[in-house]
Amino acid sequence: MRLLSCSLSFTLAALTLFAGSTSANEPADTIAFFEKKIRPVLVQHCYQCHAGDADDIGGSLLLDSRDGMMIGGDTGPAIKPGDADASTLVAALRYESAEMPPDGQLPDQVIQDFERWIAAGAVDPRKTDAVQPPPREAIDIDAGREFWAFRPIELVTPSTTTYPSSRGLIDQYLLDRLSQSNLDPNATAPATVRLRRLAFDLTGLPPDQDLLNRWIADPSPEHWQRIVDQLLSSAEFAEQWARHWMDVARYADSNGSDFNATHHEAWRYRDYLVRSFAADRPVDQMITQQIAGDLLRYENDAERYDNVVATTFLMLGTKMLSERDKSKLQMDVVDEQIDTVGRAFLALTLGCARCHDHKFDPVPTEDYYALAGIFKSTRTLNGESQKYVSDWNRV
Repeated sequence: MRLLSCSLSFTLAALTLFAGSTSANEPADTIAFFEKKIRPVLVQHCYQCHAGDADDIGGSLLLDSRDGMMIGGDTGPAIKPGDADASTLVAALRYESAEMPPDGQLPDQVIQDFERWIAAGAVDPRKTDAVQPPPREAIDIDAGREFWAFRPIELVTPSTTTYPSSRGLIDQYLLDRLSQSNLDPNATAPATVRLRRLAFDLTGLPPDQDLLNRWIADPSPEHWQRIVDQLLSSAEFAEQWARHWMDVARYADSNGSDFNATHHEAWRYRDYLVRSFAADRPVDQMITQQIAGDLLRYENDAERYDNVVATTFLMLGTKMLSERDKSKLQMDVVDEQIDTVGRAFLALTLGCARCHDHKFDPVPTEDYYALAGIFKSTRTLNGESQKYVSDWNRV
């Protein structure tokens, strides 16, 4: 009995010793795979921005040690040993999230090597302790809101200096600024050149010969005012400026992207814009209609029609309709809507705050998701049909 006990103790001790030695020394073939397939790629394509001696460590992420990969950067750990699909490093190499390296995607075979390496446990013999990058300076939202662009508009009165070329208050402001920079205004353009500029700006077309002849015959300020009014009331003016807004609204007759669903009724939004510019509809009214027109009061069917059609603004734009995760598709649609509203009406990239407080503008993630809650409860299509690709064909 004592002999059996001693033998068992020896066996357990041997197994313990063996287990300790294998955890301390990775199998040679896995190390060789790392040294041959993984480390050279990291050195050549990643260390410039993601090593301890980099001038500016991108995303606070270090890839020159296993510790650095496991600690990760702004978006969390770079690798999850045993699960390549859950590793942000692989997602970046596949160009599914951040596109790394930024100067061009690596060959499929290299990406597959990284997938295989991580799936096998991400064996990494590098023993250098990860150098922690300096913490990023916290984003001060309150201080950002003091920037001049976010402050209430203050009325600035131009100087009382009289400029010979001044034709009105706007000229006075411009000439003031030129004077502060020691610049002289250009000479007044010839009459025919001014007419061409006016016509192209307002209608996108050159003046016709009849208008040109009438202007040459009478280049008076009064006649100029009549020509301006004539062009502003033309159908071409409404079409030209509706076209400008259609660029902002990412207008197209189809979705584009992976599944190019045709928007059969999108023309109604185009015509709404033309009508709005032709009727000199106030800009604030157009903005309200395009964001929440279906909630507005209306006096008649025509007004109700315009209010609803205007909300096509939210439906337009490229969307990844073949996304299999339908919850993600819904949030991606919301994100695209928020991003467009921010760019179109605020000149801000609100979409940056989806993952973190905006790094350059005073937009916290909290505000992004407060707005996302509104758009999430907005039915982009009837019911919940935005989940299904086939339903976008009926738009």
